[in-house]
Order: sequence, then structure tokens, then C-alpha cells
Amino acid sequence: MTHTAHSSSQLVEEIERSTPLSPALRAAFLHVSRAHFVPSYLVQEAPGVWKEQFT
Repeated sequence: MTHTAHSSSQLVEEIERSTPLSPALRAAFLHVSRAHFVPSYLVQEAPGVWKEQFT
């Protein structure tokens, strides 16, 4: 079996710990994270440092 470095639940916890997400964004992120997909607008600047980036 192959796994990414973080399970989606660990990823959510890491992002919530380091980035205050709005309730709507958190709900959207939790929804997509169940599919093991990080939204393209969330970029990891450094380990544990996440930022919303809209183009």
C-alpha cells in the first residue's frame, strides 16, 4: 500500500493548527480532504505553513 506523508486527517489538523481557516473554508477543505485532495488554492509555503492563494 502507498500512503502520502500525511493522512488527510493529520493534514487537516496541521492546517488548522497553523492557519486560522474560516468556517466555510474549513468545511470545504474537510469535504475535499475526504477524497485525499488538497485544494489548489491552499499552498504549503513550508512544513506546517499553509496559505490561501487565489489567482
